[in-house]
Amino acid sequence: WECVRAFFTVSTVEVGARATSGAPNPRLAALVEQATREEIDPSVIWQIGKAIWDLIVDNKPVVNITVDWSGAVPANVSDWRDLTNWKDQIVDKDPKGNPYFFRFKNGVGWTLTEFDWVWRWAYAGQYQDVGQYVTTAMPVVNKAYAMTSESLYCNSKAFNPINYGTKDQPLAGLDMEIECTSSGFFKKTSVNCHVIVRGDGQFKTVTCDNGEHHC
Repeated sequence: WECVRAFFTVSTVEVGARATSGAPNPRLAALVEQATREEIDPSVIWQIGKAIWDLIVDNKPVVNITVDWSGAVPANVSDWRDLTNWKDQIVDKDPKGNPYFFRFKNGVGWTLTEFDWVWRWAYAGQYQDVGQYVTTAMPVVNKAYAMTSESLYCNSKAFNPINYGTKDQPLAGLDMEIECTSSGFFKKTSVNCHVIVRGDGQFKTVTCDNGEHHC
């Protein structure tokens, strides 16, 4: 009987590969990674980063370029650094060759408020050598100014991305917009600038109130 009992006695139990020890399980990690990759369809593009963020509040820049940006990458990719071959792009002039700025003036020509910026994004990112995607797309503030009597507020928006390519060769595009409002004792004026940044580095101005405005 002692021999039989010893034969059926369970002395230790191991689950997985030392799952309770706190050590990583390479086999399990590989399976999770494989399952995640199988869920990623490069032709389905979603937005990462932010959809809206403040640029200027109470006449001062408040943007944090490490977190205030948007991107367009394959769905289920949460970290753009999982993609490769990124390149940087900056556009500092509109189609007419003028720098990007909103300048609000009064009737005698005094500048009441001003906001200057450039567009910046990373493009050409690929997922397993497929596609052209966008990340860290943002307006970069060059200047923010307001007279004591005036108030300047600006924000940035990013909209749902579009695939300008094909299912086999996806090309991400992201619509972005800046809206600024200058207000004083007598009047409030709002302007905006709407553009498209793409994964092939191309840039298009949809509509833009670039330049001077009289308040």
